[in-house]
Amino acid sequence: MLLRLLSPVFWIGCGVIFRLTLMLVLVEFPNLWSTAVAALTSVTAYALWKATLAPKLEFRPAWRTFLLVIGLILGGRL
Repeated sequence: MLLRLLSPVFWIGCGVIFRLTLMLVLVEFPNLWSTAVAALTSVTAYALWKATLAPKLEFRPAWRTFLLVIGLILGGRL
């Protein structure tokens, strides 16, 4: 039960940490912006494909990606 409650907190926390790290890296290397956007878009597209069109539907990757995106948004507000 405790792990079920800590999992969303973990993924949102990872999103916040990733956003803060990404901001620091992009300040130093602004040419990597398009690579970062492509990587985030491909991860999101893969999770949506697994949740909707894959032969064996799995919602866990889409749920985790959603929590990471929430963390990315919250990290941008800090």
